[in-house]
Amino acid sequence: MPPEFELLHRSKDGDGAAFQSADGALLAVWGTDVAESDFLPQVKKQISQDEKEGWKFIYRRLTRDGQVTRGSKTTRSDMSEA
Repeated sequence: MPPEFELLHRSKDGDGAAFQSADGALLAVWGTDVAESDFLPQVKKQISQDEKEGWKFIYRRLTRDGQVTRGSKTTRSDMSEA
């Protein structure tokens, strides 16, 4: 974990946590146990769902052993009007 991020929230089941930096950046980390044969389809489905919810990914690495994505989600309150 980058040293500038502090624990904001830990999930009750221990599968994830959220961290925040002093400048307001949010970092969410989570994982889960998935049957080996279900891993790739489940991850692809989750990425698709996240994109439909407004996430924009700038980095994506997907292998049969793991997955990493990097992105951000802009909410209406984060958008400026011209």
